[in-house]
Amino acid sequence: YFASHWRSLDYFNLYRLTLAVALVFTGLLFGASDDLFREGAGGRFQSYAYAYLVLAALFVLGIRARWPGFQIQLTAHIIADIIIVVLLMGTSARLAGGMGLLLVISIASGGLVGSGRLTLLYAAIASIALLLQHGFSILGGGQGLDSFFQVGLLCAGYFAIGWLAHALTQRALRSETLAQQQAEELALLNRINALAIENSPDGLLAVRGDGVLRHASPRALALLGMTAPVKPGFTRLEACSPELAQLAQELRPGATRTLSTPAAQLRVRAIPLATADGSQVLVLEDQSQAEQAAQRLKLAALGRLTANIAHEIRNPLSAISH
Repeated sequence: YFASHWRSLDYFNLYRLTLAVALVFTGLLFGASDDLFREGAGGRFQSYAYAYLVLAALFVLGIRARWPGFQIQLTAHIIADIIIVVLLMGTSARLAGGMGLLLVISIASGGLVGSGRLTLLYAAIASIALLLQHGFSILGGGQGLDSFFQVGLLCAGYFAIGWLAHALTQRALRSETLAQQQAEELALLNRINALAIENSPDGLLAVRGDGVLRHASPRALALLGMTAPVKPGFTRLEACSPELAQLAQELRPGATRTLSTPAAQLRVRAIPLATADGSQVLVLEDQSQAEQAAQRLKLAALGRLTANIAHEIRNPLSAISH
Protein backbone atom coordinates (compact mmCIF):
# COMPACT_ATOMS: atom_id res chain seq x y z
CA TYR A 1 0.00 0.00 0.00
CA PHE A 2 1.12 3.50 -0.83
CA ALA A 3 1.72 6.32 1.61
CA SER A 4 -1.52 7.94 0.41
CA HIS A 5 -3.51 4.96 1.78
CA TRP A 6 -1.96 5.36 5.21
CA ARG A 7 -2.51 9.10 5.10
CA SER A 8 -6.19 8.56 4.29
CA LEU A 9 -6.46 6.08 7.15
CA ASP A 10 -4.87 8.67 9.43
CA TYR A 11 -7.49 11.25 8.42
CA PHE A 12 -10.24 8.68 8.98
CA ASN A 13 -8.92 8.02 12.47
CA LEU A 14 -8.76 11.78 13.12
CA TYR A 15 -12.51 11.85 12.50
CA ARG A 16 -12.84 8.96 14.97
CA LEU A 17 -10.86 10.86 17.60
CA THR A 18 -13.06 13.93 17.15
CA LEU A 19 -16.21 11.83 17.41
CA ALA A 20 -14.93 10.09 20.54
CA VAL A 21 -14.16 13.42 22.21
CA ALA A 22 -17.65 14.67 21.32
CA LEU A 23 -19.20 11.52 22.79
CA VAL A 24 -17.16 11.90 25.99
CA PHE A 25 -18.38 15.49 26.42
CA THR A 26 -21.96 14.37 25.72
CA GLY A 27 -21.68 11.76 28.45
CA LEU A 28 -20.24 14.28 30.90
CA LEU A 29 -22.96 16.84 30.20
CA PHE A 30 -26.02 14.59 29.95
CA GLY A 31 -24.94 11.38 31.68
CA ALA A 32 -27.25 12.00 34.65
CA SER A 33 -30.27 12.80 32.46
CA ASP A 34 -33.01 10.16 32.66
CA ASP A 35 -34.83 11.77 29.73
CA LEU A 36 -32.00 11.09 27.30
CA PHE A 37 -30.69 7.75 28.57
CA ARG A 38 -32.37 4.68 29.92
CA GLU A 39 -32.36 4.26 33.68
CA GLY A 40 -28.79 3.69 34.84
CA ALA A 41 -27.43 3.75 31.26
CA GLY A 42 -25.69 7.12 31.51
CA GLY A 43 -22.66 5.58 33.22
CA ARG A 44 -22.41 2.88 30.56
CA PHE A 45 -22.56 5.56 27.85
CA GLN A 46 -19.61 7.36 29.42
CA SER A 47 -17.66 4.10 29.73
CA TYR A 48 -18.24 3.25 26.07
CA ALA A 49 -17.23 6.79 25.04
CA TYR A 50 -13.98 6.60 27.04
CA ALA A 51 -13.24 3.16 25.57
CA TYR A 52 -13.82 4.57 22.09
CA LEU A 53 -11.40 7.41 22.80
CA VAL A 54 -8.73 5.00 24.05
CA LEU A 55 -9.16 2.79 20.96
CA ALA A 56 -8.82 5.81 18.66
CA ALA A 57 -5.60 6.80 20.46
CA LEU A 58 -4.22 3.27 20.08
CA PHE A 59 -5.10 3.31 16.39
CA VAL A 60 -2.91 6.40 16.02
CA LEU A 61 0.07 4.42 17.32
CA GLY A 62 -0.68 1.56 14.93
CA ILE A 63 -0.87 3.91 11.94
CA ARG A 64 2.41 5.58 12.88
CA ALA A 65 4.14 2.22 13.29
CA ARG A 66 2.57 0.79 10.07
CA TRP A 67 1.87 -2.40 12.02
CA PRO A 68 -0.09 -4.56 11.58
CA GLY A 69 -0.87 -4.38 7.87
CA PHE A 70 -3.09 -1.74 6.30
CA GLN A 71 -6.09 -3.97 5.57
CA ILE A 72 -5.99 -5.50 9.06
CA GLN A 73 -5.94 -2.07 10.69
CA LEU A 74 -8.76 -0.77 8.48
CA THR A 75 -10.92 -3.78 9.30
CA ALA A 76 -10.18 -3.34 13.01
CA HIS A 77 -11.20 0.33 12.77
CA ILE A 78 -14.53 -0.46 11.11
CA ILE A 79 -15.38 -3.30 13.49
CA ALA A 80 -14.49 -1.11 16.48
CA ASP A 81 -16.83 1.58 15.14
CA ILE A 82 -19.63 -0.95 14.70
CA ILE A 83 -19.25 -2.45 18.17
CA ILE A 84 -19.00 0.88 20.00
CA VAL A 85 -21.88 2.49 18.10
CA VAL A 86 -24.14 -0.52 18.65
CA LEU A 87 -23.33 -0.47 22.36
CA LEU A 88 -24.06 3.26 22.52
CA MET A 89 -27.36 2.72 20.74
CA GLY A 90 -28.40 0.32 23.49
CA THR A 91 -28.07 3.04 26.14
CA SER A 92 -30.64 5.42 24.67
CA ALA A 93 -33.72 4.90 22.55
CA ARG A 94 -33.71 8.56 21.54
CA LEU A 95 -30.12 8.44 20.33
CA ALA A 96 -30.38 5.06 18.59
CA GLY A 97 -31.41 6.42 15.19
CA GLY A 98 -28.75 9.11 15.13
CA MET A 99 -26.07 6.72 16.35
CA GLY A 100 -26.99 4.29 13.57
CA LEU A 101 -26.30 6.96 10.98
CA LEU A 102 -22.73 7.24 12.25
CA LEU A 103 -22.06 3.81 10.79
CA VAL A 104 -22.88 5.18 7.34
CA ILE A 105 -19.81 7.40 7.58
CA SER A 106 -17.66 4.53 8.78
CA ILE A 107 -18.77 2.19 5.97
CA ALA A 108 -18.33 4.85 3.29
CA SER A 109 -14.94 5.87 4.65
CA GLY A 110 -13.83 2.25 4.89
CA GLY A 111 -14.74 1.72 1.24
CA LEU A 112 -12.96 4.85 0.05
CA VAL A 113 -9.86 4.39 2.19
CA GLY A 114 -9.56 0.67 1.50
CA SER A 115 -9.88 0.97 -2.30
CA GLY A 116 -13.34 -0.59 -2.26
CA ARG A 117 -12.30 -3.90 -0.73
CA LEU A 118 -14.57 -5.61 1.81
CA THR A 119 -17.01 -2.67 1.71
CA LEU A 120 -20.09 -4.88 1.38
CA LEU A 121 -18.72 -7.11 4.15
CA TYR A 122 -18.57 -4.09 6.45
CA ALA A 123 -22.15 -3.22 5.50
CA ALA A 124 -23.26 -6.79 6.25
CA ILE A 125 -21.53 -6.82 9.67
CA ALA A 126 -23.07 -3.45 10.55
CA SER A 127 -26.54 -4.65 9.48
CA ILE A 128 -26.29 -7.86 11.50
CA ALA A 129 -25.07 -5.98 14.58
CA LEU A 130 -27.86 -3.43 14.24
CA LEU A 131 -30.54 -6.11 13.85
CA LEU A 132 -29.21 -7.99 16.87
CA GLN A 133 -29.16 -4.84 18.98
CA HIS A 134 -32.68 -3.97 17.90
CA GLY A 135 -33.87 -7.51 18.59
CA PHE A 136 -32.46 -7.43 22.14
CA SER A 137 -34.04 -4.01 22.63
CA ILE A 138 -37.45 -5.41 21.66
CA LEU A 139 -37.01 -8.39 23.96
CA GLY A 140 -36.19 -6.00 26.76
CA GLY A 141 -39.34 -4.03 26.10
CA GLY A 142 -37.56 -0.89 24.98
CA GLN A 143 -39.13 -0.69 21.51
CA GLY A 144 -42.04 -2.12 19.56
CA LEU A 145 -42.11 -4.40 16.56
CA ASP A 146 -43.16 -1.57 14.27
CA SER A 147 -39.66 -0.03 14.52
CA PHE A 148 -38.20 -2.87 12.43
CA PHE A 149 -39.12 -0.95 9.26
CA GLN A 150 -36.82 1.93 10.19
CA VAL A 151 -34.03 -0.48 11.07
CA GLY A 152 -34.51 -2.25 7.73
CA LEU A 153 -34.24 1.04 5.87
CA LEU A 154 -31.07 1.85 7.77
CA CYS A 155 -29.55 -1.54 6.90
CA ALA A 156 -30.50 -1.06 3.25
CA GLY A 157 -28.78 2.31 3.42
CA TYR A 158 -25.62 0.60 4.68
CA PHE A 159 -25.53 -1.64 1.62
CA ALA A 160 -26.37 1.23 -0.74
CA ILE A 161 -23.58 3.37 0.70
CA GLY A 162 -21.18 0.42 0.60
CA TRP A 163 -21.98 -0.32 -3.04
CA LEU A 164 -21.68 3.36 -3.96
CA ALA A 165 -18.34 3.69 -2.18
CA HIS A 166 -17.11 0.54 -3.94
CA ALA A 167 -18.19 1.85 -7.36
CA LEU A 168 -16.67 5.29 -6.79
CA THR A 169 -13.43 3.79 -5.54
CA GLN A 170 -13.10 1.48 -8.54
CA ARG A 171 -13.72 4.40 -10.86
CA ALA A 172 -11.12 6.49 -9.02
CA LEU A 173 -8.63 3.62 -9.22
CA ARG A 174 -9.16 3.31 -12.97
CA SER A 175 -8.66 7.04 -13.37
CA GLU A 176 -5.54 6.89 -11.21
CA THR A 177 -4.13 4.01 -13.26
CA LEU A 178 -4.84 5.86 -16.51
CA ALA A 179 -3.24 9.03 -15.15
CA GLN A 180 -0.18 7.08 -14.05
CA GLN A 181 0.16 5.49 -17.49
CA GLN A 182 -0.15 8.87 -19.17
CA ALA A 183 2.42 10.32 -16.78
CA GLU A 184 4.85 7.51 -17.62
CA GLU A 185 4.29 8.01 -21.35
CA LEU A 186 4.80 11.75 -20.94
CA ALA A 187 8.01 11.18 -18.98
CA LEU A 188 9.26 8.81 -21.68
CA LEU A 189 8.40 11.36 -24.37
CA ASN A 190 10.26 14.05 -22.41
CA ARG A 191 13.34 11.82 -22.18
CA ILE A 192 13.18 11.13 -25.93
CA ASN A 193 12.87 14.84 -26.67
CA ALA A 194 15.75 15.64 -24.33
CA LEU A 195 17.99 13.07 -26.05
CA ALA A 196 16.98 14.35 -29.49
CA ILE A 197 17.71 17.95 -28.52
CA GLU A 198 21.05 17.13 -26.90
CA ASN A 199 22.23 15.12 -29.90
CA SER A 200 20.93 17.50 -32.56
CA PRO A 201 23.61 19.17 -34.73
CA ASP A 202 21.54 22.36 -34.65
CA GLY A 203 21.13 24.56 -31.60
CA LEU A 204 17.64 25.06 -30.18
CA LEU A 205 16.47 28.00 -28.07
CA ALA A 206 12.91 28.24 -26.70
CA VAL A 207 12.18 31.90 -26.00
CA ARG A 208 9.10 33.56 -24.52
CA GLY A 209 7.56 36.62 -26.07
CA ASP A 210 9.21 38.85 -23.46
CA GLY A 211 12.66 37.51 -24.31
CA VAL A 212 13.11 35.10 -21.37
CA LEU A 213 14.62 31.72 -22.21
CA ARG A 214 12.48 28.66 -21.59
CA HIS A 215 15.11 26.19 -22.72
CA ALA A 216 18.59 26.30 -24.25
CA SER A 217 20.27 23.21 -25.67
CA PRO A 218 24.02 22.71 -25.01
CA ARG A 219 24.64 22.87 -28.75
CA ALA A 220 23.00 26.32 -28.95
CA LEU A 221 25.12 27.64 -26.10
CA ALA A 222 28.25 26.28 -27.79
CA LEU A 223 27.36 27.95 -31.10
CA LEU A 224 26.76 31.26 -29.30
CA GLY A 225 30.05 30.92 -27.40
CA MET A 226 28.29 30.95 -24.01
CA THR A 227 30.15 29.52 -21.03
CA ALA A 228 28.00 30.88 -18.17
CA PRO A 229 25.11 28.66 -16.99
CA VAL A 230 21.61 29.52 -18.16
CA LYS A 231 18.61 29.42 -15.80
CA PRO A 232 15.41 28.65 -17.72
CA GLY A 233 12.66 31.09 -16.81
CA PHE A 234 15.10 33.73 -15.52
CA THR A 235 17.90 34.29 -18.05
CA ARG A 236 17.06 36.67 -20.87
CA LEU A 237 18.15 36.18 -24.46
CA GLU A 238 19.95 39.54 -24.41
CA ALA A 239 22.33 38.15 -21.77
CA CYS A 240 23.33 35.34 -24.15
CA SER A 241 23.48 37.30 -27.41
CA PRO A 242 22.16 40.84 -27.89
CA GLU A 243 22.45 40.46 -31.70
CA LEU A 244 20.34 37.28 -31.64
CA ALA A 245 17.75 38.96 -29.39
CA GLN A 246 17.43 41.82 -31.86
CA LEU A 247 17.27 39.38 -34.75
CA ALA A 248 14.55 37.32 -33.03
CA GLN A 249 12.29 40.38 -32.77
CA GLU A 250 12.69 41.14 -36.48
CA LEU A 251 12.57 37.57 -37.77
CA ARG A 252 9.29 36.38 -39.26
CA PRO A 253 8.10 32.76 -39.04
CA GLY A 254 9.61 30.67 -41.81
CA ALA A 255 12.24 33.25 -42.77
CA THR A 256 15.97 32.77 -42.21
CA ARG A 257 18.73 35.22 -41.36
CA THR A 258 22.46 34.90 -40.89
CA LEU A 259 24.32 35.73 -37.70
CA SER A 260 28.04 35.78 -36.99
CA THR A 261 29.26 34.73 -33.56
CA PRO A 262 32.79 34.16 -32.21
CA ALA A 263 32.18 30.41 -32.47
CA ALA A 264 30.50 30.01 -35.88
CA GLN A 265 28.58 31.50 -38.78
CA LEU A 266 24.92 30.77 -38.07
CA ARG A 267 21.70 30.65 -40.01
CA VAL A 268 18.77 31.50 -37.71
CA ARG A 269 15.22 30.25 -38.25
CA ALA A 270 12.16 30.96 -36.05
CA ILE A 271 9.32 28.50 -35.39
CA PRO A 272 6.31 29.91 -33.46
CA LEU A 273 4.79 27.72 -30.72
CA ALA A 274 1.29 29.27 -30.93
CA THR A 275 1.09 30.04 -27.20
CA ALA A 276 -0.54 32.94 -25.41
CA ASP A 277 2.82 34.44 -24.39
CA GLY A 278 4.17 34.44 -27.96
CA SER A 279 6.84 31.79 -27.39
CA GLN A 280 8.96 30.60 -30.30
CA VAL A 281 11.83 28.24 -31.00
CA LEU A 282 14.99 29.62 -32.59
CA VAL A 283 16.89 27.05 -34.67
CA LEU A 284 20.61 27.82 -35.00
CA GLU A 285 22.24 26.03 -37.93
CA ASP A 286 26.01 26.03 -38.28
CA GLN A 287 26.72 27.06 -41.87
CA SER A 288 30.23 25.66 -41.75
CA GLN A 289 28.75 22.19 -41.34
CA ALA A 290 26.38 22.85 -44.24
CA GLU A 291 29.33 23.96 -46.37
CA GLN A 292 31.28 20.86 -45.39
CA ALA A 293 28.31 18.69 -46.30
CA ALA A 294 28.00 20.45 -49.66
CA GLN A 295 31.73 19.96 -50.27
CA ARG A 296 31.41 16.27 -49.50
CA LEU A 297 28.53 15.99 -51.97
CA LYS A 298 30.60 17.75 -54.66
CA LEU A 299 33.54 15.42 -54.07
CA ALA A 300 31.30 12.39 -54.23
CA ALA A 301 29.74 13.60 -57.49
CA LEU A 302 33.20 14.30 -58.93
CA GLY A 303 34.33 10.81 -57.99
CA ARG A 304 31.34 9.24 -59.73
CA LEU A 305 31.95 11.41 -62.83
CA THR A 306 35.64 10.40 -62.92
CA ALA A 307 34.74 6.74 -62.65
CA ASN A 308 32.26 7.04 -65.52
CA ILE A 309 34.80 8.86 -67.74
CA ALA A 310 37.47 6.22 -67.00
CA HIS A 311 35.00 3.50 -67.88
CA GLU A 312 34.04 5.15 -71.15
CA ILE A 313 37.72 5.61 -72.13
CA ARG A 314 38.76 2.12 -71.03
CA ASN A 315 36.33 0.33 -73.34
CA PRO A 316 37.60 1.76 -76.71
CA LEU A 317 41.21 1.46 -75.54
CA SER A 318 40.68 -2.19 -74.77
CA ALA A 319 39.24 -2.76 -78.26
CA ILE A 320 42.12 -0.93 -79.95
CA SER A 321 44.65 -2.84 -77.87
CA HIS A 322 43.02 -6.13 -78.79
